[in-house]
Amino acid sequence: MKHQIYRGDCLIRMKELKENSVDCTISSPPYFNAKKYCGEDNNIGNNKDYNDYLLKINEVIKELYRTTINGGIVCWNTSPVLDDGKRIGIPFDTHQLFIKAGFEFLEDIVWVKPDGAAKLRCGGWIQNKGRPTTWHANINTEYIMIYKKTGIREPKTFEPITMHYSIMPKDLLTCTWHINPETNKRYHDAPFPYELAKRCILLYSYPGDTILDPFCGSGTVMKVAKDLKRNSIGIELSEEYIEFIKEEIGFYQKKIFAQEEYIEK
Repeated sequence: MKHQIYRGDCLIRMKELKENSVDCTISSPPYFNAKKYCGEDNNIGNNKDYNDYLLKINEVIKELYRTTINGGIVCWNTSPVLDDGKRIGIPFDTHQLFIKAGFEFLEDIVWVKPDGAAKLRCGGWIQNKGRPTTWHANINTEYIMIYKKTGIREPKTFEPITMHYSIMPKDLLTCTWHINPETNKRYHDAPFPYELAKRCILLYSYPGDTILDPFCGSGTVMKVAKDLKRNSIGIELSEEYIEFIKEEIGFYQKKIFAQEEYIEK
């Protein structure tokens, strides 16, 4: 399997990828203003306003359509955020961009985190003794929006799902997934949970496929792709994150394990 790390801005580096070269993309883009991202001027997490953010995301989506094979899949993890006390529906706004680009909408999966993982928003409602119109939910969910590029891909050899789960998770049969968030935030404020990446890869790709993460972050998608015998491509702007990714996926072991090829660009 081949694992490639591209250094730099995904808006630029994605243009280097060939058309119809990616089988499945799994990514969690910056959530506008929800997290403090690295300070690079060209970081999509740093923007003038929400419209500027959507313009940048739209360019990424258009590149995803170009690079995805016919019948290929994009798994897009986003969530509504708060801005000056108002909620902004990022998943719903970016949904329109995916449809406009030509993707077909397949699924909306709700990722449910434990109650304790949510920030308190209902404090005012409690202080006001439940006064109507003052209630605001503690947000413990995010969306995994699933899109398909038009066309049909040929089936390939695959491993039964039972090879990866001795006991089938009950929620895997539904559109509501109960998965704990990643607790190790040493290198990244919002690391992608291993189990979340695992499910998306198993459900929407075959062994030997190429998995892309244009916002590679801590490299979870690349690591899971490697563990599940897929090729991977990760694009990351932060030098700090890149060094962690290389350690995480075994980049420095490339001379020992010849069956894995590691490329840095």
